[in-house]
Amino acid sequence: RLMQDSAEKFPERTAVAACDRKLTYREFNEEANKVGHSLISKGVKPDTIVAVLADRNSYAYVMRQGVLKSGGAFLPIDPEYPEDRIRFILEDSKAKLILTTSDILTRRKDLFDALGSEGIEVVAVEDALQNKDSSNPNVDVPYDALAYVIYTSGSTGKPKGVMLTNHNLVNFVYDDVRNAEIHGMVNGCSAVLAIAALTFDFAIMEEFVPLA
Repeated sequence: RLMQDSAEKFPERTAVAACDRKLTYREFNEEANKVGHSLISKGVKPDTIVAVLADRNSYAYVMRQGVLKSGGAFLPIDPEYPEDRIRFILEDSKAKLILTTSDILTRRKDLFDALGSEGIEVVAVEDALQNKDSSNPNVDVPYDALAYVIYTSGSTGKPKGVMLTNHNLVNFVYDDVRNAEIHGMVNGCSAVLAIAALTFDFAIMEEFVPLA
């Protein structure tokens, strides 16, 4: 909702400049809305975990924000992870829906074919963006509903899913003088370079502070 507010205030400002394309806040918000509506039609609601397999391009952010627009929680998975790690994360999180790109679907065809035969639904973001409804879904999401789940590296055992709520996320990005790091970014930066792995928690700061 904070990103949506930014889009209403500054529709023509650049929201994302990536290797594939540049999107204004209006364009970015509308694409996230289309993804959100597509996911809602598939039954996504608050606390539904949607796995997002993304390369570092504009669609990674459209997909993640689209999941939040639907009320669900995104679970970032590196598309280059070994099959056994991807399977473990899906089984452990009980995620039954994967959002990804057509390019990744082609690259990991055998994996997705196997997952599809096991009842896990796979949605290509390009198909989701065909949804004609670009209006704000405005789903009523409880503060304590999940926003995202990130799995640890597993260097000290099996990977563990860390669950963060919408309340956690909003509190983290809130621009307040008592929130010194975020306040400094908001008032001292005009852009943020996103370099952290999309599966790493630091990527949340790189994405959500500027978009909010």
